[in-house]
Amino acid sequence: MKTSLTPLWIAALLLCFNASAYGPVPPGIPSNDPYVVAGYLKATLYSGVDPTGLTDSTAGLQQALNDGYNYGLAVMLPAGTYLVSNTLLREQVYQLTGCGEQLTFTPEAINKSPMLVGEPGATRPLIKLANSASGFNNPSSPKPVIHFKNNGVAGWEGDADCGFGFVVRGLDINLGTGNSGAVGISMASAQYSTLEDVKITATGAYAGVRGTPSTNVVVNVEVDGGQYGIMPYTCCGISLIGIKLRNQTVAGLRLDDDYSAVMMTGFEIEQSTAVPIMNDTFRSHTAEMLLMDGVIKITGAGTQPAISNLNGHTMWMSNVYVITPGLIAENHNGATVAGGGTKRIEEYSYTNNQVWTPSGSGITHRAYTLINGVTAQNQISVINTA
Repeated sequence: MKTSLTPLWIAALLLCFNASAYGPVPPGIPSNDPYVVAGYLKATLYSGVDPTGLTDSTAGLQQALNDGYNYGLAVMLPAGTYLVSNTLLREQVYQLTGCGEQLTFTPEAINKSPMLVGEPGATRPLIKLANSASGFNNPSSPKPVIHFKNNGVAGWEGDADCGFGFVVRGLDINLGTGNSGAVGISMASAQYSTLEDVKITATGAYAGVRGTPSTNVVVNVEVDGGQYGIMPYTCCGISLIGIKLRNQTVAGLRLDDDYSAVMMTGFEIEQSTAVPIMNDTFRSHTAEMLLMDGVIKITGAGTQPAISNLNGHTMWMSNVYVITPGLIAENHNGATVAGGGTKRIEEYSYTNNQVWTPSGSGITHRAYTLINGVTAQNQISVINTA
């Protein structure tokens, strides 16, 4: 017997909302739709959105994203496969007050924000990029499948400091074949933004993620394949939790473009020929790297270090297992950490000994450790054979 029951998570939200109180709804969408009342816009209500993956859903999904942005609704994908052939782009329009334009029908100031989530359930929806899709074959000009940005600044990253409230959650992405310049998600952003519960299959592509939220966390993100797994890029403090990166060809986690601290906790990185973690471009003394409770494994016989830190960013590790035939870390000025076999990094600290003066500031910066009131710039390591 077939029944039509409202999911419990929607029913709970219905106790807090009603259609007339929430606000206007997009044209053609029933005002009493339980998803809308709960703050969601079901993508399959749009013409051309095909959950079987047999026809191209790009246009319908783009319209749903535009309406969701303008009406303050998170676009929801039910379980299924959604074929796309172009970028799903939603720009947050910059404005001087509040960084982004705001909804006009709410009593509080609420930003319009791009939001795309999978419907909760046993199977996550899959967005599949068509094989050899137009414009996705140039690694020198990477092109994302999902691209959220604040348009206050030109460039792929937009005004990341102003990108408030971006959300991608609970879905998978497959970048197909013949798409060497493809990126799964690009969402360089700031407060109230989240990237959560996502798996990206990027074999033969450019990267899984290029541009992440900062100040909020990136949680449970997995990337298999690509030149790069995750390239955070963003400023102002980045937390990566529950990250899995494997089978990249250049680097699993690339931090070269970051200019703030990156903290990664509870992670697994497994590579054959790629550098698991690369942090080789010195941006400032604020670009620290902190690693806790993770595993880094090199399965090949290459000579790459597990962590390449050639320009000397300040680094700290705790409870990290490193399985490698070569170096655990290669730092600035030839400072290295030997590996070989399986080692547990109980604690390790490397201090950037470079002098840095920001352009035009006239202020000299140096980095130090401070232990029991004593400043120093030495490597400190407690490493055990596991």
